[in-house]
Amino acid sequence: IAERGGRLVLVRNGKVQPAPIGGNVPKGLRDLKLHPNFSQNKLIYISYYTDEGGTTPRYSVLMRARLDGDKLVDDKVLYKAGPFKGNGEWYGSKIAFDYKGHVFFTVGIKSGRTTAQDLSLPDGKTMRFNDDGSIPTDNPFVNTKGALPEIYTYGHRVHEGLARDFKTGRIFSTEFGELGGDELNVIKAGANYGWPLVSHSLEYNGSIISETPFREGIEAPVHHYAVAPSDLDFVYGNRYPGWNGNIFIGGLAAKMLYRVVLKNDTFSHEERLLENIGRVRDVKMGPDQLLYVLTEDTGLL
Repeated sequence: IAERGGRLVLVRNGKVQPAPIGGNVPKGLRDLKLHPNFSQNKLIYISYYTDEGGTTPRYSVLMRARLDGDKLVDDKVLYKAGPFKGNGEWYGSKIAFDYKGHVFFTVGIKSGRTTAQDLSLPDGKTMRFNDDGSIPTDNPFVNTKGALPEIYTYGHRVHEGLARDFKTGRIFSTEFGELGGDELNVIKAGANYGWPLVSHSLEYNGSIISETPFREGIEAPVHHYAVAPSDLDFVYGNRYPGWNGNIFIGGLAAKMLYRVVLKNDTFSHEERLLENIGRVRDVKMGPDQLLYVLTEDTGLL
């Protein structure tokens, strides 16, 4: 479990171990994902946000390290997005892997909405790298003049979740809207997800952001809702009858677990579970086929 203050804690048999993971563990932790071949290579990928205050440049960072016992070794920064201005306490920077050896890394925005549409800037983008941090030659903008070659998708506000559908191999993201307009998206190479040109969100004062939430050339969300989403995962198997293939999303402001059912990529229905449990920060389907839910304010796993 990555704690924002700079601790990686390990849970064994339902108990948090007293000693945190040692080694070079940065502060401002965001996400933690194991390499698909972790059982062999012990590689861990970590995202964090450097926010030391003052005039220090601030970055969203992707780091890789190897777990040796209960200590991180051979740590290496693979990518830094920035520098950003201002406080980045809520910057999303999520990690996911596909089946082809690529690692995806998200970068949110803080201000200057139109930066999400600017391919020369990292704000509001999904990046794609090879697992060593190099840039794949088939990324959609590698030959676009002035564009960052690591960009895979753009036009996002803040991704708060990123996960692979283990059945289809597709990468899904949850996106934090303003007043309403949270999104569930399928990440597609080169796609523009519209922020701030089109949105289901309203301004925080209730005024309109866009006259219509749809526009030609803009990738529409699979589903839009209002829970202030965190991360997500997919349930497969026989452990939960009737939930096979469903998507589970953490609700921050909504303080609950949000179940979404899609049929042929079309929203079918929803269910709100564990209401008032606390701000659900993470949701994961474990290797034991059990669903794990983590809260950040009530401190529950």
